[in-house]
Amino acid sequence: MTGGHFGPVFSLPTRPHVRGARATTRETAMRQSRFDIHQHITAAILKAIDAGPGDFHLPWHRSAGAIMRPRNALTEKSYQGVNILGLWAQADVAGFSAGLWATFKQWH
Repeated sequence: MTGGHFGPVFSLPTRPHVRGARATTRETAMRQSRFDIHQHITAAILKAIDAGPGDFHLPWHRSAGAIMRPRNALTEKSYQGVNILGLWAQADVAGFSAGLWATFKQWH
């Protein structure tokens, strides 16, 4: 796996399709540019597998932050679902030792 941005951790909801209704330009653009986080994480995992085992350390031999469930640094809420996998993978790639995450605005 290489370093980089895992993209947004959620997708914006769209209006339900109504028969005969035309999609707005914004809705059409959102559908065309929607980021699939599941596909992105799957691709990153497969890339890591293809790259070989590398320097593997059991989770309990890593720093405490690496095995901690990712939390938001400001709200202290734990992340859920696929966001956990994405943040764990990104922390491993970037060599982060803490499991605290926040948006750019939250850090400032």
